[in-house]
Amino acid sequence: MLVVLKIGGSVISNKNEPYSLRADYLRKLGPILREFVRKGNSLVVIHGGGSFGHPKVKEILEKGSDLRREGWDVVNLMLEMSLRVARELGENFVVHSSSSIWCSSGPFVRPILDSLRLGWIPILQGNVVYPGRVLSGDEIAVALARELRADYLLFATDVDGVYDEWPQGKPLKYVKACEVSAKESDSIDVTGGMKKKLEEINKLPPTICARIFNGLVPENVEKALYGEDVGTLVCPC
Repeated sequence: MLVVLKIGGSVISNKNEPYSLRADYLRKLGPILREFVRKGNSLVVIHGGGSFGHPKVKEILEKGSDLRREGWDVVNLMLEMSLRVARELGENFVVHSSSSIWCSSGPFVRPILDSLRLGWIPILQGNVVYPGRVLSGDEIAVALARELRADYLLFATDVDGVYDEWPQGKPLKYVKACEVSAKESDSIDVTGGMKKKLEEINKLPPTICARIFNGLVPENVEKALYGEDVGTLVCPC
């Protein structure tokens, strides 16, 4: 079984504290992910920019520059973040630069497949790609799930799922990606929040659905990996 897991930047970092990382959380998560692979499964992990990428992009744009000229700074910073994430997760995790495998037609997946064949767990990150645009972790997750023909696509977020009404409502168990109206993120998020996530999910083939759940609890990630009913199941329309 092949699973693509996108971990939100707000899950592994504090977006209000630049360049922070929730190391304790990652140390708890690492063994869960390794055990899943040890049982014969394959796993690809993508993480968001969190307190690293988002404030750096905002800083560049607010001073009047652009990502064609200064996107290299974001790319290097996000690789630093991924390396720190990999170190905290522990053995078997290997960092791939999203900027290096992304071309105009989408991801070049051969390096990812090679890592999977070795029993490694690839880590990619939301980043800046040619011609100087932000490529969100959600975009990467959906594209890789499609190209690798994943069995599951999981989104570990900082909320319990897709809500029928935000914020007073309750999370839905199942929804079609085009049948719910979601809001954009209130935090420093240059990639669109839940609204953009649902738009990306709607690009999946009909054979793949996604699960959005609260990943702040490591046990929820474990439940989602093994197909348990946690959060919201979202299918393309």
